[in-house]
Amino acid sequence: MRDDDTNPITEEARYVDTIQEDVRWLGWGWDEHLYYASDYFEQMYDYAVQLIKKGLAYVCDLNANQISEYRIIYEAYHTQKVIQIIRVGHRKDIYR
Repeated sequence: MRDDDTNPITEEARYVDTIQEDVRWLGWGWDEHLYYASDYFEQMYDYAVQLIKKGLAYVCDLNANQISEYRIIYEAYHTQKVIQIIRVGHRKDIYR
């Protein structure tokens, strides 16, 4: 079982505990196979950098409002504006 604790500093343990209780209630267990996404952050980060360098991913530096605005534009009009603004390699300078 892998808990997706994408931000372990701010997440509350009660959510993980509740999910684990529910899974046990369903009759499932994980023995020694309990994992947390945060255990693999560095590895996932390295994979992301590799994908960016290969041109298979991009870094998006839009804020939440911009994302919402562009999503509406894209969904409503199917324009290329979003693709032009968030293009592959757009902000290579912000990853290490």
